[in-house]
Amino acid sequence: MRRRLTLVLCALAALIVLAPLLVGLAITQLPALEGLRKQVLERGLSLYWGEAVRVGGPIEVRLWPRLVITANEVSSTTDGSAPARAEQLRILLARLERLPFQPPLFAVGVTRAHFQFALASQSNAAPGSLLSSPVAFFSILPRLRLDDVTFDVAAPADGWQFILEVDHVLSRLRDGVEYLEANARLNARPIAFKFQFDREPQPGAPLHLPYGAVLSLTSGAASVQMTTRSAKATFDDELILDTEANTSSIADLLSIAGI
Repeated sequence: MRRRLTLVLCALAALIVLAPLLVGLAITQLPALEGLRKQVLERGLSLYWGEAVRVGGPIEVRLWPRLVITANEVSSTTDGSAPARAEQLRILLARLERLPFQPPLFAVGVTRAHFQFALASQSNAAPGSLLSSPVAFFSILPRLRLDDVTFDVAAPADGWQFILEVDHVLSRLRDGVEYLEANARLNARPIAFKFQFDREPQPGAPLHLPYGAVLSLTSGAASVQMTTRSAKATFDDELILDTEANTSSIADLLSIAGI
């Protein structure tokens, strides 16, 4: 009798421990719960992105050794109307054994995507979201991989447009600074693209804000460098911007500017 009672108690304890795991497995794997997975993911992505996000394709979930979520046909806007779409979005979380000790989001991959930004419009994106500032679009992300991604930035009222096409870029974190570097095309012209931003406060000149970001574009004999200083790592408020252009060829500089 005592042995049977012990077995029953052990079975109940195992059921209590395994129940959340079984529920999680059901949510992530059962085809019948595809709608629930899509609803949860769309809600989380919308909060992170800053505007409503729709997932039009299937969602794949891998649980081990880290949680990996792959969403297909992801679409949204950047200002309520300018479209943003990605054929595939891949989200990697920290390894399960490290989740208690580090931020859960580990890396993001975007494949075959097109983002439009109309500078004359106003976005109602919440502070801290990806759309809250141009630098925040990169600074909030962890390790970032882009494959075949186009950024289309335009000011229709002023008659100019920048189209940056990136075939491949992978960001790397080193000594508290995130680095991205790629060869790309700006308005169909080959260009070297470098971007770095501080994830941790970096010592600088007196009175400098603690976080910095630098975007550099080089094409032929022309180069443009944009430097941003921020009081916060999210780069969504209290920004100081500085732009420097150098060239020995006016034609190259005008080409970068899309004139």
